[in-house]
Amino acid sequence: MKCTDQTCWKNSEATCKNNLESSCPTCHCGDHSTCLEFLNQIISSPDRREITWRDAETYGDSGWVSAEEACTQIRKTPPLMKTIGYVLYEDEIYVAMCDTIGPEETSAITKIPRMMIIEMKQFCEAEFES
Repeated sequence: MKCTDQTCWKNSEATCKNNLESSCPTCHCGDHSTCLEFLNQIISSPDRREITWRDAETYGDSGWVSAEEACTQIRKTPPLMKTIGYVLYEDEIYVAMCDTIGPEETSAITKIPRMMIIEMKQFCEAEFES
């Protein structure tokens, strides 16, 4: 049965459990009948992107920041970051990605709020062929 939940990865043909009981940390909302189906869909998907985004930044720690340091730091633009990887999930608020996928696991997941995204490039399948 095809899942009709719009949050499912590419509206998977897999049976959607549509509950929060999934024990797999990479499956969002138990959208797929198994976590391995979810990972296989990501691996076989051509949806690999490079996202350029402006990161949020904190200066200082638990101590005080001098007025001179504050004046210097507030004028520094937050860093411009680039993330390249597999898109695991996206909606109107954020894009979730990882850079490595194994047979039963993924690397750390990065969630980038859309309001921080400057540019998004999708890689073509031909770019990965040697």
